[in-house]
Amino acid sequence: MTAHACSVLLSPIMQVHVDVTLMELEGQRAAWLSAQPCVPMEERLGKTKATTEARVARRLAEFTPKHGPEIAAKMVAGKPWQGATLAMMIDAFGPPSATEEKVLKTKSKRSLSYKEVNGAGVSCRKCDGTGFIPEYAHINNGVCTLCRGTGTGRGFALIIQLENDVVVGWEDKR
Repeated sequence: MTAHACSVLLSPIMQVHVDVTLMELEGQRAAWLSAQPCVPMEERLGKTKATTEARVARRLAEFTPKHGPEIAAKMVAGKPWQGATLAMMIDAFGPPSATEEKVLKTKSKRSLSYKEVNGAGVSCRKCDGTGFIPEYAHINNGVCTLCRGTGTGRGFALIIQLENDVVVGWEDKR
């Protein structure tokens, strides 16, 4: 926030103090930035690439003894595949944000949902995208409790479907 923006929000008496404080902060920031070493972009990108390569190597070393080299490579790639087990998916993606399970007579179905995304271009399933439910105007003024009045639905970036703890399909919006 600049001193000019503060003058609109604060009284003139407080303005002097805020101006001085902001100038002090900007001076401290400039001093801190000048003290930082100038690292070329290529070097910064090289560090990022080296860090990523180290993380991939570490994960490969972790998964290979447990699942074998071919499956470990698939797990590190970060994409689900048909035939993978529940344990493999949890190893590869971590614990899911949400799960659903349905047990039937001959099989069990489970879905693992990762990375919740709000307003993923989907209208709310409860209010059909209006954000308001007229029948419930006496409760919370009729504001939809699922989307909180926004009209947009919530979704997940990755949903993996399993049957009997084996991957049979997925939906990837990443």
